Amino acid sequence: MPSLAEVQQQMRDAVVKGDANGMGALVAGGGDAGRRLAIHQRHYRASLVAALMGRFKATAWLMGSEAVERAAATFVREQPPVVPCLAEYGEAFPQYLSRHVTTNRVPYLELTFSTLLVVGLATRVATLPFLAMILVIQTFVYPQAWVEHLTWASILVFLLTRGPGAISLDHLIWRRLSPGSVGTNHQEQ
Repeated sequence: MPSLAEVQQQMRDAVVKGDANGMGALVAGGGDAGRRLAIHQRHYRASLVAALMGRFKATAWLMGSEAVERAAATFVREQPPVVPCLAEYGEAFPQYLSRHVTTNRVPYLELTFSTLLVVGLATRVATLPFLAMILVIQTFVYPQAWVEHLTWASILVFLLTRGPGAISLDHLIWRRLSPGSVGTNHQEQ
């Protein structure tokens, strides 16, 4: 008769790794042990994915919940929990997510909005994704780097509240479209 620790290890291997070898004798009630354990495997994976999605809500919102959920499902398979508390599970998920294939669609945000900031077009709107990204990175990825994040956030908040300034496309467009400058003759002598 196996010890309790051995039975628990076999049960863990059956649920986490899908290794149901030798479980037939341990699972009472007859029937195929693999099919019966599949219920527990699905629940185990769904619970861990739900825990990750709950912990990284802002990331799911920014990147799209479907992409993050797919990444979470593969993360669960590749990196099962080593801590007993679900709330602590997923410390490595942000780093995993940054290397995951499905996140390759997100760089357009950084490229597009940084270009808008440089030329001064839609400057106030372009600061919002960067502020959201700083918030996510500060909260979930590098919480110890608050000085750098505060520096970048203060620059972005300045641009958000004050606008881009006189040397920008926003200023040029505003000057052209303002009521006093349309159709006026600037030849003064």
